[in-house]
Amino acid sequence: MTGSADAMKNLTPDHLEEELGSLIDNVVPTRGYAMTPLVGIGGSAGAIPALQAFLGSLPPHSGIAYAVVLHLAAERESMVAEILQRCTSMPVLQVNEALKVQPDTVYVIPPGKALKSADGYLQLADLDRAPGKRVAVDLFFRGLADTHGPHAGAVVLSGGDGDGAIGIKRIKERGGLTIAQDPAEAEHASMPAAAIATGMVDWILPVAEISSRLLDYYGIEKRLRLPPEEGPHPAVAPASTQADDAPLRDVLAFLRARTGRDFAYYKRATIVRRIARRMQVNGVDSLTAYLDCLRTRSGESGALLQDLLISVTNFFRDAECFDALNRHLPALFEGKGPNDVVRVWVAACATGEEAYSIAILLLEYARTLEAPPTLQIFASDLDESAVQAGRDGRYPMAIEADLSPERLRRYFIKSHDGYRVRREVREMVLFASHDLLRDSPFSRLDLISCRNLLIYLDPLAQARVFEVLGFALMPHGRLFLGVSESVEDGNPHFRVLDKKHRIYARRDVPIAGIPLPAGPSSLALAMDVGRALREAPVVAGHVFQQAALGSSRTGPDGRNASWGDVHLKLLEHLCAPSLLVDRNDDIVHLSASAGRFLQYGAGEPTRNLLRLVLADLRIELRAALHQATRTGLAVESPPTAVTVDGSARRIALRVIPVRDGGLDFTLVIFDSPPRPPSDADAPPAVRVDADPLVQQLDHELERMRSHLQDTVEQYENSTQELKASNEELQAINEELRSATEELETSREELQSINEELTTVNHELKCKVDELAHANSDMQNLMNATAIATVFLDRDLRITRYTPAAVRLFNLIPGDVGRPLSDLASQLQYPALGDDAAHVLDKLIPIEREVGRDDGSWFMARLLPYRTTEDRIAGVVLSFINITERKQAEQVSQWLSTVVASSVDAIISFSLEGQILSWNSGAQRIFGYAAEEVVGRSITMLAPDGDPLERLGILERVKHNQSVENLETVYVAKDGTRIELSLTVSPIVDPHRIVVGATATARDIGEAKRAQEALRRSEEHLRLVVENARDYAIFSTDIHRVITSWNAGAERLLGYAESEVKGLPADIIFTPEDRAANAPMQEAETATFNARAADERYHQRKDGTRFWGSGVLMRMHDGSGRVIGFVKILRDQTAAREARAALESADAAKDRFIAVLSHELRNPLASMASASDLLTGDQANADERRRAAQVVQRQVRSMKLLVDDLLDVSRLAIGQLELRRLDVTVANLVGAAVETAIPLIEAAGHTLKIELPSTPVHVHVDPLRIGQALVNLLANAARYTPAGGALLLTAQSEADSVRISVVDNGVGMAPETIARIFELYAQGPAAADRANEGLGIGLALVRSIVEQHGGRIEAFSDGLGRGSRFSVTLPLAAPVAEPVQAAKPEPARSPTPLRILVADDNVDAGWTLGRLLQLAGHETMVVSNGTQALETAARLRPDAAILDIGMPDINGVEVARALREQAWAARMALVALSGWGDAATRHDGAQVFDAHLTKPASTAKVLEAVVRAREARARVQED
Repeated sequence: MTGSADAMKNLTPDHLEEELGSLIDNVVPTRGYAMTPLVGIGGSAGAIPALQAFLGSLPPHSGIAYAVVLHLAAERESMVAEILQRCTSMPVLQVNEALKVQPDTVYVIPPGKALKSADGYLQLADLDRAPGKRVAVDLFFRGLADTHGPHAGAVVLSGGDGDGAIGIKRIKERGGLTIAQDPAEAEHASMPAAAIATGMVDWILPVAEISSRLLDYYGIEKRLRLPPEEGPHPAVAPASTQADDAPLRDVLAFLRARTGRDFAYYKRATIVRRIARRMQVNGVDSLTAYLDCLRTRSGESGALLQDLLISVTNFFRDAECFDALNRHLPALFEGKGPNDVVRVWVAACATGEEAYSIAILLLEYARTLEAPPTLQIFASDLDESAVQAGRDGRYPMAIEADLSPERLRRYFIKSHDGYRVRREVREMVLFASHDLLRDSPFSRLDLISCRNLLIYLDPLAQARVFEVLGFALMPHGRLFLGVSESVEDGNPHFRVLDKKHRIYARRDVPIAGIPLPAGPSSLALAMDVGRALREAPVVAGHVFQQAALGSSRTGPDGRNASWGDVHLKLLEHLCAPSLLVDRNDDIVHLSASAGRFLQYGAGEPTRNLLRLVLADLRIELRAALHQATRTGLAVESPPTAVTVDGSARRIALRVIPVRDGGLDFTLVIFDSPPRPPSDADAPPAVRVDADPLVQQLDHELERMRSHLQDTVEQYENSTQELKASNEELQAINEELRSATEELETSREELQSINEELTTVNHELKCKVDELAHANSDMQNLMNATAIATVFLDRDLRITRYTPAAVRLFNLIPGDVGRPLSDLASQLQYPALGDDAAHVLDKLIPIEREVGRDDGSWFMARLLPYRTTEDRIAGVVLSFINITERKQAEQVSQWLSTVVASSVDAIISFSLEGQILSWNSGAQRIFGYAAEEVVGRSITMLAPDGDPLERLGILERVKHNQSVENLETVYVAKDGTRIELSLTVSPIVDPHRIVVGATATARDIGEAKRAQEALRRSEEHLRLVVENARDYAIFSTDIHRVITSWNAGAERLLGYAESEVKGLPADIIFTPEDRAANAPMQEAETATFNARAADERYHQRKDGTRFWGSGVLMRMHDGSGRVIGFVKILRDQTAAREARAALESADAAKDRFIAVLSHELRNPLASMASASDLLTGDQANADERRRAAQVVQRQVRSMKLLVDDLLDVSRLAIGQLELRRLDVTVANLVGAAVETAIPLIEAAGHTLKIELPSTPVHVHVDPLRIGQALVNLLANAARYTPAGGALLLTAQSEADSVRISVVDNGVGMAPETIARIFELYAQGPAAADRANEGLGIGLALVRSIVEQHGGRIEAFSDGLGRGSRFSVTLPLAAPVAEPVQAAKPEPARSPTPLRILVADDNVDAGWTLGRLLQLAGHETMVVSNGTQALETAARLRPDAAILDIGMPDINGVEVARALREQAWAARMALVALSGWGDAATRHDGAQVFDAHLTKPASTAKVLEAVVRAREARARVQED
């Protein structure tokens, strides 16, 4: 294996196809079956969620490797491998070097690299592509196809371009599987849509279904039952040769009958492998089953045909080969001028990429010639759709991987969805549908490209192709083949020019003639002839038996055999002389002994049998040929005496028609019948003189025979004339075809011109749109800018202005065109007109500051208006509001006044200490006038040297740091020492560079006098500190040694003052903080910032820890010098834990809301889809019924969810009502298992139940306890991997029973067990969104069990080791089984009722009303309370079903109003509402007969109505 450096060299799109050309033995390479299946997954960064879902659904041991190729930014390190590893147990590796492909492993491309597969390894390569081109997926798919062949898979996920579209075509060509994500669910649908548009995608699936289909595809491969790949071709082998071939023959026969395509010339292995791939795609393992698929699935015949006729190519496929071909192009142009033509034929051109590639090469070379010849390229293919695609010349963006930017620019037009070949290139190429083995070839060609076709064909078909190509090429013309194809040494038609790149030249040998077009297979011909012989009345013998014919197989198709081969096969058992003629009676072949019955005459040689046969046989032969042609049956003439080789012989002619498809031949046999028995022993006959009448008849017969001979010769002359006329008609037909092709070319030219005109029109429209957009931008800019601007022309007339200018000049739209001098301005600028004229004259800008009467100021700037042609077209006046700047200048002046009048000394000095400014306050404090000190050093004021330098203040100032309230001593002019508080601030220039400093000095002598008062308060403060029991307060010196320790510190930290005095304060820090030097950092922070916050864990004397919140502050002496620190600390552990608990509760609540949203959206989505199906008109009755069932099922699911939430709410307020009964544990368990068993079986689990042998009774609410057990079983099924084992046991104890649910699932960590019964708590598997619940189930179970006087416990040995939940309930005394009371029959109305339905939800009201109508009742549906009262008063219904929360009048008020009406005394009123709480029920209890909570079934609603009416009737009767 080479290193990664070698792997990064020469990465071209088809590098592996070129390297492995000699190893690719079949279009579906054999070597691929021995390799580990490798599935390439392509997409962009937005495909990561889909990737996670896909990998998460894969089993850990599938035997398949996966390579993820994403579009990732090279400048950032990728975390894709780590992200994907979280969702799969398979190893996820980022490929940083060459890695051998291992099954059950996921490989990820690193950023900025391309991934390629070679020799079972994954290697990296640099991506050297222009910005915006994404080709990594295409490059990998192509290499994957060439190395793994049928074991290559491609999955295209979400992505924002067309990368991968060409690569999946190569995968499909090599027999691999191609899958695209459903674009409807993709975040970016461009990549899957581009892949689907190629028509090469096997499956379009949602991500959730891809993994299962992928595993089924590769899993069925080993179970396929296929015939051997070696052996006779199934299309020509007789049924007796191989019994296994019968289904294969049936498949091919069905395909031929359905599509009209015959694959008899294909390699047997290719056919078997292509069919095997379709079997895997359809999920069947036998040919018989696949034949059923062909018959029952309408599109499968087309899919199989597409696989067999797959048209895959790309531009400059195998670039090195095209480079080599480019070196041979000059030879094609040798000796050709502008009146000559270079003719090229691209056979099997697929969708035209190869034809256009050669056209580009020819154009590039022709441009180097002064007078190049005309270029004409014929491109042909059997697939009409591919030919049409080539004519259109439209290709996806993915071709950027194969073409340089220069070629794309020169030869293609880019559109929104791809590229189109320019017209000059399209006009060079003429596309046609053409069968290379059936149709006549093009002729007089200089170059033929026939790439990747021969690999499909068997040797005989290949030989036929070389005959055709040899005929079509000019002497020394070039033949260009694919990298997996070659011409054998010694080929009579071609010689090698460049064996590596598959370039050959035609030998300069004469060609006998064009090979006859191939028709149906020779086997079919022989069978038809055999049937004709058996059905003919005169043919005797068994020479045409099918078994004899089938015993010798010369080739799979008559296309590959000459007429001589056909003839010899037909007559391999005949010994009589024979020959084969066509429909024109021309001889195409004759046996060795048949020549003696032919005779050439003088004149032009001919092959016509009637002109060559002996004269004595001509009449009989003509009659026999005519009769055989007319009847289609074999004809035998009576023996005729002829002279052959000087001896008299009796010759009988047998003429046998041969018909098969397009063939029309006749077999002529010259047979010598046995002589009659000898008459030697008979008595000699008596000679009788001839009768004169007989002689007369003989003469007449001779004359008639002579006349007939003349007639025959005239007929032959007429036949020759007709043949000449036919040839002329054929020539005319060819001319008409040429004219048709020219018309087609002209039509394409007109279409191209129309498209170009459309493009030009589009470009002009774009230009107009751009101009309109630019004009809009300018208009919006003018409207949005706050700068007043006026545009003047050369006559100083207004042409345009901004809205801001309106306020300055009182402009109106009608002022456009008026001179500027006519307008009155609010500016104090009388020279405006003169300045504008001066700018227009001198072209020199003018700027002035002008004011306005309201006190605002503007900067007036006048500039010449220059056009794009640099022509002066006027003047631009702009007025910038500088009022704020003016105000700032005034503020600056005011501040200068403030500084001058300040009582504090404000002194500015340079970084060298030289005084720069001196205010009056400084003069008052120091006694110096400004002129005495400015320019001198500030040290003149210091008695003991410069304190600024001594204390490092100047150094801090130079680093742009301030010093505040530094107490120091300076000396006044009279020598008095002055105590000052000094604040020094740096002065910075606009570039943030410190250029000096400002010192503010305040006399603090008075403040010092207050110091004594402060000292007196110190004792009081100390007492306060000592008695602060909740706070630890202690002081340290400058080295952090403890100097004082209050009682609060002793209580909080456990140290007595005597123990800690003299010790460093570091002892209260944890070891890890001490190791991190936290105490020193805290002291430094306090030193420079006066205080340092302290929020961290601290350690007591006994080693316990608590969360302390405090602050460390520096202490100063009287001179301001730092002498130590004081620290105040408080225990905040409880507050921190409470805050953490609150945050945890908030997180759990958020998670609960998110999951609840998910649980509600799922049934809503199903209901929405089902409703769409119900409202559409394409669904049948079964589908509508199923959709209705979906809605019902999802409604029940949502009702259960709401019930659980209501139960939690009732538990929270203590209103959960229990209906206790004496029941057996077995009944409880049975009911719970019956409810939970569908979920258990769906997950593939097994459930074992162990119950006591005797009945165990408990006094419980069976519904609630059953709900708890179902919840435990559901959790066990949900959190156990598929195929797990569950156990449910019940054990009777002294006064209780223990019911346990045990699983072998994901298990729980100890910290999870501690909080598992808390509300909204989730287990570890909740990270899997598919299994995540609401987090209320176990909390509900615990509450239910505890209300029954029981308890619940959870146990687990750890993650991955299963869980056990045990419920303990108190026993009840055994009682006899209660007698089941007969269920009451549901109430039904004997007569139809008139029912009023009122609901502000129109859909709900209409649905209920319609269902009641279907039940036989008359309904009136309204949507608010007002309509309900009006309708009830007008129609007086028998019953009313009212929603409570209606907008205008609620349901309770409506019911109360109805109850006040006398006519409504027997009217049933039923509340049907989503409000089911006790308060709502209480409010309506006085007026409603029944209260139902939504959703309620129609039967339940009707039952409530009927029972209410019955109750009302009984009250009325009483």
